[in-house]
Amino acid sequence: MRVISWNIRAGGGNRKAKLVDAVIARNPDVVTFQEVTPGSVESFRELFRTTELAHFTHSFPCCNAGKLTGCRRYGELVASRWPLEQIASTSFGAPWAEKVLSIDLKSPHGRVELHSVHLPNGSSNGWTKVFMFEAIYKKLARNVRHHRMLCGDFNSPLQEMADGQIRTCGQDTRGSDGQYMIGEWWRDKQGRKFPEERWDMAERQVLQGLRRYDLGDVFRAKHPYGHEEFNGEKEFSYYTNNRGKRIGRRFDHIFASHLLEVVECEYLQELWELSDHAPIEALFAPKAAIRPVQQAILQ
Repeated sequence: MRVISWNIRAGGGNRKAKLVDAVIARNPDVVTFQEVTPGSVESFRELFRTTELAHFTHSFPCCNAGKLTGCRRYGELVASRWPLEQIASTSFGAPWAEKVLSIDLKSPHGRVELHSVHLPNGSSNGWTKVFMFEAIYKKLARNVRHHRMLCGDFNSPLQEMADGQIRTCGQDTRGSDGQYMIGEWWRDKQGRKFPEERWDMAERQVLQGLRRYDLGDVFRAKHPYGHEEFNGEKEFSYYTNNRGKRIGRRFDHIFASHLLEVVECEYLQELWELSDHAPIEALFAPKAAIRPVQQAILQ
């Protein structure tokens, strides 16, 4: 089972056909796009309709798409080789429902519960990003019998260290020793003030805490912390500019059940010319999910 997740940037513009051609050339079974718009989603439906990924859905039915403005006009889509059934995104309790698309995938390997998400950046949207992280964790922090997958653009972490530690967006303050630390309080542009510890915890619970519930980081399963290429160019899916300095980030992730058994996972950086993010691609060799996940992990 081959899965590709990609933030396509601002609805795709005049790149729509090229974006679809690029992923179809990889022969995937499932594709998720972030940052589609109400105006672009039907074009994508038509482009995928003539391919083997004709099973299609998007996140805008959950909201009044015509009234979405700014970064809220961006949503999710899934195109699949196999039939799918959409799960109500409102069940997440996320403040921006269009940023979450949940489906049940009827694959030859059994049921796969798949969630495509896009976490808004914190610099512009402040604590909304935290509320989104908290909603995702609350929904997915449970053990299930079937396969699950969580993918998308998380706008986090800021940094990963060779020993497996991460720096979240809640650690934006340097201490007297030069190390990043969690500050006491932070007020966003909307005037909302909460402890920075809450921000840090919200990101960690999803990026690292969900592995307790059998949603492990697929890229790190094949490229462990501390390996010889750690923090090399192959690790990044996005670049940001900070005072003229180009900084690589690994913002795009796939988390999946261990019985999906990842074979390969890479960032397709040769496709950067089509977006500001590199897609993440994972190849799985699924095993049957016939036991409770918690029991399978303990054994």
